Amino acid sequence: MQTARKGRDDAHVVLEQLTDQTCSFCGDGLLTSGEYKGNQAILCESCDTPTVQLW
Repeated sequence: MQTARKGRDDAHVVLEQLTDQTCSFCGDGLLTSGEYKGNQAILCESCDTPTVQLW
């Protein structure tokens, strides 16, 4: 059970590190935390492209 918790903690660290980075798809928007198809994700605020999704 400890391993599952560690995995979730690591995932949140990755999400935090990507937030406010420039989108690599459109180059215009910043990445922000949100939801994509029901999953927690990091999305571009300009083009809505998901960079990361968590299942």
